Amino acid sequence: MTNKIVVLAVTEADEQRAIRQLLEEEGMTVYSTDSGYEVIRLVEDYPCDVLLVDVKLADMSAWVLLSKLREIYTPLPMPMIVMVNEHMPMPLDAKVVLMVRPVAGNMLKQALKNA
Repeated sequence: MTNKIVVLAVTEADEQRAIRQLLEEEGMTVYSTDSGYEVIRLVEDYPCDVLLVDVKLADMSAWVLLSKLREIYTPLPMPMIVMVNEHMPMPLDAKVVLMVRPVAGNMLKQALKNA
C-alpha cells in the first residue's frame, strides 16, 4: 500500500493501538488522538490523505467534527471514514464512508486503499 497519512481518532485505547499498528504495518503514517479538537489541529498541521474516526470521540461526535471541518474546508479535502456500532443511514456526503463494527482488518485496509 502506498504511504498514506492517516489521522486516526478513536476513543478506546486498545482499539486505537490495534488500528494504529495495522496501518503502520501497511506503511502508513498515523497521527492518533481521541479528541475531535485534536483532529482539527492535526489536519491543520499535517496534510493527511484520510481521516479514520470513531462515531463518538472524547469531546464530540464524528458529525460535530465533520461540521467543524466543513467550516474550515469547503469542500472537505480528504475522505472521512466513520466507524459506527450499528447500521445507520449514509450521510449525504461522497467523502464520508461508514464502517460498521466489528471492522475486519482486510476491510479497513481496502477502505483506506480506496480513500
